[in-house]
Formats: sequence, C-alpha cells, structure tokens
Amino acid sequence: MVRAGDCGYGRTVPQDDQAGASVWRDIVPRRPTSEERVLLEALVDAVGDEELTGQARAVEVIGTCTCGCSSVRLRTSSPPLTGQALVRIPGSRRDHFAVAGVSSDSAGGDVDVAVHVVDGRLWELEVYAGSATPVDVGGLSRPIAIQITG
Repeated sequence: MVRAGDCGYGRTVPQDDQAGASVWRDIVPRRPTSEERVLLEALVDAVGDEELTGQARAVEVIGTCTCGCSSVRLRTSSPPLTGQALVRIPGSRRDHFAVAGVSSDSAGGDVDVAVHVVDGRLWELEVYAGSATPVDVGGLSRPIAIQITG
C-alpha cells in the first residue's frame, strides 16, 4: 500500500533537493486523462460519498510529481467535505485520509494507487511503483483491495 513519505502528501523531499522544496511541478491546469479518471473514479466510488463524487466530477490536474512517478496534484472547485461527510466516511480524519488500492501494470507488477483528501478536498492521485518510476497509467487494471486510512 501507499506509505506516507513515498510521494505527494506527506512525502519527504529527495535528498538532492533543497529542504522545503515543493514535491510538485506546476502545470497548466487540465482535465484528468481518461486513464487518470478511471483510477480516480474507482477509488472515489469505493467511498460512496456524494460530496466526494461531486469533487471528482469537477477536478483538475494542476501538478506533476517532481520525482518522476506518475502521481498528479489535484484541485477541485467544489466545496470541501462537510464535517458530517467526514464522520460518515469510516477511517477518515478531518485533516487527511487516503483511499488506497493496488492495481497491476501490463507486466503483472503491483502498482499502489491512492487518492489523498486533505482538509476535505481531493489533493492528489498517487500512482506509485517506486520512487521516480513512471507508470503507464493507461495500462493499469482497476484497483482492488481498496481501503480508507486516516
């Protein structure tokens, strides 16, 4: 599973970068690719919360990970999840929770995938097969073993 400190949310900066440097490279905002959308929807659907689903419908990709993996930074124009929604989502915390699963690439290797929700908003779609390892998102299977962790 995705571990805090690997990539994106809570990730430490690589040793050759300056302390405090962003892990994200800003890009011109764009809609998620169809492949990113499939992963995002599979993870968000597992939560079963209409507010989070609404955020996913309005999400944009605004950054890519500087380590070279296939993770993307997200932004949504939808309102943050309400306190009531966060109470309904098992395993969630007010400040952060992740919806994580495992996909397989075209060679049969495991790839960790997760959606991070920070302060009630979609924050990141993490696609992680190892530091600086790009993944062909289009070649991934639908995630399995999906869990919500706070």
